[in-house]
Amino acid sequence: MLRSRLDRIRALRATIAADPRDLDARRRLVEQYLDNQHGDPDVRRWTALALAELHRILALQRSTPGTGELDLLRTRSAILAVRDDVTPAEWVADAEETLATRERVLGPLHRDTLDAVSRLSALTPEPGRSELRDRCVSGLEALLAAEPDALWVRLRLGHMYEKDHPARAREHRRLAIAGWERIAAERDSRLGPVDPSTVDARQFRADLAEAFGGQEGERVREAERILADHVRLLGTDHPATTRARVEVVRARGHGDPAGVALAEEWIGPAFAAPSPDFEAVRWLRHTILVHYSLTGRGDEIGAIAARYPLPAEDDLQPGDPGYPETDDDI
Repeated sequence: MLRSRLDRIRALRATIAADPRDLDARRRLVEQYLDNQHGDPDVRRWTALALAELHRILALQRSTPGTGELDLLRTRSAILAVRDDVTPAEWVADAEETLATRERVLGPLHRDTLDAVSRLSALTPEPGRSELRDRCVSGLEALLAAEPDALWVRLRLGHMYEKDHPARAREHRRLAIAGWERIAAERDSRLGPVDPSTVDARQFRADLAEAFGGQEGERVREAERILADHVRLLGTDHPATTRARVEVVRARGHGDPAGVALAEEWIGPAFAAPSPDFEAVRWLRHTILVHYSLTGRGDEIGAIAARYPLPAEDDLQPGDPGYPETDDDI
């Protein structure tokens, strides 16, 4: 595990010791426990700690007047997701209970209720699967009739219709792309082209246009347009410009020699910045190293890694000094 993760766990446990009913801190503690499953050989231990904490959360919720049914259900579902011994029957029972509770509390046409219908359909054999899918589609169509600008509904319908009604799927996706284009234009005129919310809308529209609109390469083109706006308005040395450069490289991918050449050009200035954005440096370096490893330039990898070192985090393994031997050591 990383020492920084251990420090966060200890800080959260101290917060909980001061206020045992702090459910938000307990949920974040569960997330930290589960994060330690990645790259730490003591996976079972962290799973057990996460499960124990989830059961404490559930007990606290049950003892707290006014706790909603949906909150209780969410915690029980989280427990199932962490357990490694869940049977298919338990998954189905949880999906059925989730649907019934959301339908009763939120109503049949709420987004979360329709998500629960879709989840249950994936766990149900035919003919029940098709019946549930039809129910989900009918609900989405009803939502769209009431709110024609609900773009998430059009995207969901595009997915639901893809197999049996491809023409309908294409039309819903076309309208969703057009809707996001309007959102991006509105944010541009109100906030400017490099405001983070404008950039998010521009990138999402480009993702949709490339994935569903037949506009191959649109992700790269939009990333380059966004970068040009950053350079024009903020200059080449602004941290946001560095992040925009990373998005161009990410859009091109490590298999694109032009993108790798840009990463090689931009990593030096990013690393030499007065306050380097090491996440940006990490992405640029990763693109270069992966490309080198795939194109027979493995002998250059060490030099790049040494030239652009990243802040080190101690990776503690069982037996290392500082690794918690018991739960009380955390």
